[in-house]
Amino acid sequence: MSKIFVFIILTIVTLINCNSTKENVHSSDNHIPHNYNTVYDAVMNKCKEAGFFESQECMVGHKIPEFNGTTYNGKKIGNDNIKNKIAVFNFWFMACAPCIAELDGLNEVVDLYKNRDDIQFISFTTDTKQNVINDFLPFHTLNFEIIPDAENTIFNVFKSWWGFPTTIVIDKTGKIHKIFSGGSTDKKEGSKKIKTTLIKLIDECIEK
Repeated sequence: MSKIFVFIILTIVTLINCNSTKENVHSSDNHIPHNYNTVYDAVMNKCKEAGFFESQECMVGHKIPEFNGTTYNGKKIGNDNIKNKIAVFNFWFMACAPCIAELDGLNEVVDLYKNRDDIQFISFTTDTKQNVINDFLPFHTLNFEIIPDAENTIFNVFKSWWGFPTTIVIDKTGKIHKIFSGGSTDKKEGSKKIKTTLIKLIDECIEK
C-alpha cells in the first residue's frame, strides 16, 4: 500500500515539474525576438552604450536587418539580392564632402571585383531620386547600385548614428563583418583610404 502511495506522489511531482518547465520555456520564448529587425534593434541599442566607435565593433558578427529599397532607375533591392553573397553598403549624400572625395576609390574597388558575381555593392543616399538624376549623375560616377530617398533605411532600419560616409561590409552569411565611418575631404587621400580598407575587408570575407 505504501509503495503505491509513494508511486502516486512521485508521479504527481513529476507532472508538476514538467508543467512548470513548459511554462518557463513558453515564458522565455515570449522574450525572444522572432525577426532580424527586432534582434538588430536590441543589439544596436545595447552596442550604443559602449560608445561611438566601440559600437561599430560591437555590431560585428550580428545579422543585418530586413531592408528593401528601389534604385533611382527602378530596380528593387532587398535581402534576397545579397543572399549567400558578400555585400558592401555605403551610406552617403551629395553635400557630404568626404562622401564625394572617396567616389573614385569606391569605383576602383567595384572594378577590381567586377568578374565576381558573389559580391554586391549597394549605396544608400538621403538625396531624392530627382537630385540623384539631375544633380549627381551628370557630374559624378558611382558604380554601386544607388538607392535614393533612403533616410528611413539608414536611420530607422540600420539605426546608423555614425555620420557620413558610413560603410558596412557583410559576409555571405548575412552578418556584419565590419562597420567604419568618416573620411577625408581630400579626393586623393579619401579614395586611397577607402580602396585599401575595402580590399582588405572583402578579401577577408572571401577567405572565410
